[in-house]
Amino acid sequence: MRSSRIIIAGLVLFTLALMGLYGCDTGGAPSPTAVTSNSTPGSTNPTPGSTNPTPGSGGNTGSGGMGGWKVTPTSGTAGGIKMTVNSIRTETEGILSADAGHEYMVLNLTFDNSTSEETVISSVLLLKMTDDTGKKYDITVTANLKPQLESVNDAKAPAGGSLTGEVAYEIPTTVKKLTFVYTPLLQEGSVTINLER
Repeated sequence: MRSSRIIIAGLVLFTLALMGLYGCDTGGAPSPTAVTSNSTPGSTNPTPGSTNPTPGSGGNTGSGGMGGWKVTPTSGTAGGIKMTVNSIRTETEGILSADAGHEYMVLNLTFDNSTSEETVISSVLLLKMTDDTGKKYDITVTANLKPQLESVNDAKAPAGGSLTGEVAYEIPTTVKKLTFVYTPLLQEGSVTINLER
């Protein structure tokens, strides 16, 4: 009796092994995908569906595609401050919904301060967004910003440190080309970022 149980158990195990080798069709199952994160210190995780590419390295070089936008370059330095576009996302919902035919363009930015003094980073005074017709867009505070880059004088990049935050613009969904410019306060030079979709 005992030997017949051993034989039956052996046959069951053998059958399961054969099913594992030959009987399972994995053609319809999705392949596993790797998930990577290039989070910048102090930034939040990207929104699902958005991209968070590696920021450009140094100077005014590099380009990247972010949230459907081609960004050239992804970083640049002026007045001892290196500004990097970490990610871009577009959405229509926020604290208030965007107007019909418009969307929020949210830029996640890092400002690295290589100077020996704390530097104010004012999104109102120092950042400018224009389209290819020359129309200027003002920042909006009705998008979901995580965290918001303060608009006037509370945002400061510490000496030898960095500041990361988000700024948003409400733009028409038909706009294909934008120019984003950072001009440091009372300093020479500026950083120009070209955006195209």
